[in-house]
Amino acid sequence: MERQADTLDARAQNVSLGTLTLDPDIKAPSYLVDGHVHIMPGGYALDAEGVRQGALMDRGGAVYMLGRNGGFLNDGRGKTILAHVYALYPDLQPRRILELGCGVGTSLLPVAQAFPEAESFGLDVGASMLRYAHARAGHLGVAAHFVQGSAEAAPFEDASFDLVFSAALMHETSAEAIERILAESHRLLRPGGVAVHLEVPSRYDELDLWSQIRSQVERDYNNEPAWQAATSADYGALMRAAGFSDVAVGFQDAAWAPSPGQGGFGPESKGVFRSWFVTSARR
Repeated sequence: MERQADTLDARAQNVSLGTLTLDPDIKAPSYLVDGHVHIMPGGYALDAEGVRQGALMDRGGAVYMLGRNGGFLNDGRGKTILAHVYALYPDLQPRRILELGCGVGTSLLPVAQAFPEAESFGLDVGASMLRYAHARAGHLGVAAHFVQGSAEAAPFEDASFDLVFSAALMHETSAEAIERILAESHRLLRPGGVAVHLEVPSRYDELDLWSQIRSQVERDYNNEPAWQAATSADYGALMRAAGFSDVAVGFQDAAWAPSPGQGGFGPESKGVFRSWFVTSARR
């Protein structure tokens, strides 16, 4: 990334699609500042000038997933969210879409591409992440809008979106943040809008002892601060407390080419890279 930094910054300037809105006064939450997630130097929140931190996290994320989440596009989670929308909310035709904690936009873009008439927004705390996300989206031909801010207190008006989602965000926050993020997704939705929150396909209490130990190693030595909290949370109760009703909680089959009517949502996980845990509801 360092060797290519100047070239990447130059290419990032040559983007005419979408918008980028940064907030120089934003303060990143302590769970991102105090520990660099995935042991990536600087983590998500570092503003390393230009796009280099976003480039680092983009390439590092694809490698960490061993190429099994959509190769270097690393967009399998976004496609799985889209598959879940098709499975449970086939009538949804969103006019405005928001991803909370969008990172470099890997999950936002397949959803935006599926609904080209909608305005698609990505929200994240990292300025470098968003510069890179905006450039990446533009070079991939997607006119998305990227805004700097916290998923716990999003800088958008009440009832201003039709689809709000997150993709493996919760396990990199905190137990308290999870509750606030779910409440924000309810606040941001118009009546009839849909919230979808995707997480790793494990439920901590259902793991055998060795897998629980491995997950704690991941939490403590790969800087995954809320891994156990996120995989132990009662999302049905938390979503209802946030104001949702008719909450769906289960596992969505990983999707590579999602299409209306394919289903794939149920109570059982098919395993890592084959399923994702999902909770969703309509406001």
